[in-house]
Amino acid sequence: MLRIAICDEWENSRRELYALLTDLLSKYRMHFTIREYQEVNNFLEQYEKEEYQIIFLGFHADKPEKVQAAEKLRALDDDQCIVFFSDSRKFALKSQEVFASGYLLLPFEQPKAEALLYRLIRREFPQTDKSFEIKTKKERCRIPYHDILYLESQNRIVMIHQFDGAVYQIYDKLNHVEQVLRDSRFLRCQQSFLINMEHVKEVNTKFLLRNGVSIPIRRGQVRQIRDIYYRYLISQK
Repeated sequence: MLRIAICDEWENSRRELYALLTDLLSKYRMHFTIREYQEVNNFLEQYEKEEYQIIFLGFHADKPEKVQAAEKLRALDDDQCIVFFSDSRKFALKSQEVFASGYLLLPFEQPKAEALLYRLIRREFPQTDKSFEIKTKKERCRIPYHDILYLESQNRIVMIHQFDGAVYQIYDKLNHVEQVLRDSRFLRCQQSFLINMEHVKEVNTKFLLRNGVSIPIRRGQVRQIRDIYYRYLISQK
């Protein structure tokens, strides 16, 4: 789960950034929460209780408290991702002094914002960079791990089901593919199925994925497999 805070006294710019981030993160199919703060002092009070991976600070005038907030955040955590955004370049030097992770100008340009966000996501979640290289009869390509819903084996054919509905087929054994992937998000829940736990909606005696597909769980191991899934969920919080 990616947790983001936006602190800015201007409601319009907060809303614009919120909409932009929601659009981009939905495209990456990431689980995320975004909290908005108008008053910097209120944000600093909550910062001690909340844990944010990316913080966006809006600068529109020479307000000492906003600069002090950036300095305090850096003092509390020298690895915190802080991004400045403003309608002016005048705060760029201060952003460098507190080692900000980026600087965005209003109005936001989506390509620049997306490039910055993707860089920060790769920093916070290195696993999103992973991809599975496959070779079919027609092409060779890489499938990002987060695009994979589940893999299904039939005889010597492994079908890779993607979130967008596309299905790739490769000649291989599921045992071998599982070894190649070697990632905690993938769970062998049944002899013929390997699921991506990122996309599980709910679980009982089967896994229900976010696209509505139900995947069976190996008989006699329902409790053990569900425990693995619950531990995975806890590890992502």
